[in-house]
Amino acid sequence: TGSLMENYVFTELVKKGLEIKFWRTGAGAEVDFVVKGAPVEVKSSILNSPLLTKSFFSYLETYKSSSGYLVNNNFYGKREVEGKTVYFYPLWAVPRLIKERIDPANQGAL
Repeated sequence: TGSLMENYVFTELVKKGLEIKFWRTGAGAEVDFVVKGAPVEVKSSILNSPLLTKSFFSYLETYKSSSGYLVNNNFYGKREVEGKTVYFYPLWAVPRLIKERIDPANQGAL
């Protein structure tokens, strides 16, 4: 399920013409995608609260990103972490995530 979700998110980002990068440290910390300097993590688990991985925190700290995004099965919301905002979007809302947060200048392209 996780691979299918990641593939869907990747495909939606590519369809919008966004440059996608990947991040992984030598120690194995990683986030699924980096778009416009912001981490995009995809989790297939059901979330009952806005939980974040150590890898996600590590990226935010290392690159001083002001925001990040976590796509999951069900949780919709946001969490403030040390002055940074992490937005949680369920899988069905990925087009909305791209339109509202990742690429708002290209709203007409949707």
